[in-house]
Amino acid sequence: MSTFILRLRAGIVHAGTCAALVVLIMAAGMAQPAPGAGTGEPKTNPTAQAEAYFKHFDKNGDGKLTPDEWSQPVRFKMTDTDGDGVVTFAEFAAFMEKLRAPGAYVELRFKELDKNGDGKLTADEFQPANQFKVADANGDGAVTLEEFKAFVAKPAPPNPTPAALAEQYFKQLDKNGDGKLTPEEWAQTVRFKMADTNADGVVTLDEFRAFMEKLRTPGVYIELRFKELDKNGDGKLTADEFQPVNQFKVADANGDGAITLEEFKAFVTRPAPPNPTPAAQAEQYFKQLDKNGDAKLTPDEWTQAVRFKMADANGDGAVTLDEFRAFMEKLRTPDFYAELKFKELDKNGDGKITPDELDNKELFAKIDADKDGVITLEEMKVFSKPHEPAVTTPNK
Repeated sequence: MSTFILRLRAGIVHAGTCAALVVLIMAAGMAQPAPGAGTGEPKTNPTAQAEAYFKHFDKNGDGKLTPDEWSQPVRFKMTDTDGDGVVTFAEFAAFMEKLRAPGAYVELRFKELDKNGDGKLTADEFQPANQFKVADANGDGAVTLEEFKAFVAKPAPPNPTPAALAEQYFKQLDKNGDGKLTPEEWAQTVRFKMADTNADGVVTLDEFRAFMEKLRTPGVYIELRFKELDKNGDGKLTADEFQPVNQFKVADANGDGAITLEEFKAFVTRPAPPNPTPAAQAEQYFKQLDKNGDAKLTPDEWTQAVRFKMADANGDGAVTLDEFRAFMEKLRTPDFYAELKFKELDKNGDGKITPDELDNKELFAKIDADKDGVITLEEMKVFSKPHEPAVTTPNK
């Protein structure tokens, strides 16, 4: 069992690290895909991947990110290269490309942790806090970028025993170091009550170890999660209590409007469904776009004009499911995707992309292979194809 899962089960994984529920429901095959997964767009294409993440953040779909939409100030500032207060897709794609360089992400994380921007991390800034002394190699009370890089690159230590892990997490929760946990220190009521076996209002290390050991027993963790979700303690979960909300009807096997513990167990332990076919995925996305459920998409429902026009094969002003499926299937080919991106960037429709239309000099220079100051469709196609390593042969 991984360290992360044990930390999750103790209830002390930081919310910013990962949503605990996602880990809980992984066994049920319901973990959310990364933005853009299964969209039919070429997975090996960095531009396509950048677009998927960009769309995930661009809540209002206006083609630019504001600080409210992308609420990571350090990343936003690094990406907003022209300093106009918004991030365009071109800027975002360039930022994502930079992160692919060795060491770039480590430097980014250092800057994010360095809240006062003084070029070093103090114990208050460093994460994880209990590893500060390990990272501070020279023991001067601050972690430099070089020390941070060395810390991140060091080999992972051997996995500790469950008992050692339990003691480690106990110490993290025990803020005043008195060797016992109070409800204020361990603010997860259901877990605290289950661990406090003698009901004296505090949890000792022995009780905590025993609780953690119980969680390793099949079914115990599921029962714990059920109790945590069952806010009113009536032994069943309503639609308001159940998570994830969109799976309530799946879990409510008998359709009576409430989920029992047995139904919850069956739901969590059911086999993961097979990956849907591209056609099934296309139908799923079509239904999400088809707001009025009339089995056709209008420009008001699918507001990406270039894509709508390319999908509307018969030009009747509406996209049917068959047309949508065909469009999504074509997106799986690099050339078609490159043509789509080209048309989206070519704002004036003159068949070429100028620096005004792609306002990122670095990215523009990479695509403009012949350096004539404009990007043609052929250049976009070459750039968008997955790059294979060059094969060299010795001179004869």
